[in-house]
Order: sequence, then structure tokens, then C-alpha cells
Amino acid sequence: MGLPSADQAPVSLTVGARQLTARWHQDRSIAFTFSDLCEQPTAVMDYLQLCRDYERWIIDGLPHLADCPIAAQQRFINLVDVLYDQDKQLVLIGEQPLEQSLSGQAIDLARTASRLGQLQKIGPQPAIMSAIHAPNAE
Repeated sequence: MGLPSADQAPVSLTVGARQLTARWHQDRSIAFTFSDLCEQPTAVMDYLQLCRDYERWIIDGLPHLADCPIAAQQRFINLVDVLYDQDKQLVLIGEQPLEQSLSGQAIDLARTASRLGQLQKIGPQPAIMSAIHAPNAE
């Protein structure tokens, strides 16, 4: 699947006025841990700026969202919305099936689960869940 090695040193990225930690980036691909992207003070504008440079996104360590603070759930929702609207490729990696990971209290989480379910091309594997961007068929 072209995933980065788990033992690679993190990379610091300047995004607007923020410093973000990425797990890896190469060419038009970038990888983050869920914690580094959604449990930190990030915003939609950060995701939009990153979309200018990266087509393929990998988010590792997707937790059970119900166990996360509502702010982290909302950042994840915002991230999925931006990637969906910008027609980017997203690979999610977690320890449980996608539908189990996506339970939580955030208002738009059901819509996000539906979007990711529609986009899913590779079936859940024990530790890998993938959602691939939709073709411009609308």
C-alpha cells in the first residue's frame, strides 16, 4: 500500500503560523498520526493549505472516536470533509473496523461515517482501513 515505515523520525512542517508534526511526507503523499493531526489545535485552513501540496493522505492510529474529546472528533470530521471536497485520497489505519472507530458524540459523525463508507474501496483488514477518493462522477 505504499505506507511509510513505522520507525521513521517525525517531520516538522510549518503550516501557516502553526508547526505540525507529520510522520512522513514524500512527493504528493503525507502521513500523520491521528493524535498529531486531530488532537492538536488544527483548523480547516491548515488542512486546505496542506491539500495544495499533498494528494494522498495517510492517518495512522485512528482510535475509537467515542473515547476522544469532542474537539478531536470535530477536527476529524472537518478533515474528512476537506479531503472529500478537495478530491484527495485518504488511507485510515486503526486497530478496529472503521464502523466501530466512528462512533462518538459529534453531531456530524454519522455523515462522516456515511461518506467514508461510500468511499471505501479496500475492505477492512485487521489493522488497516482505507477510504479512497471518489471519482468526479457527479
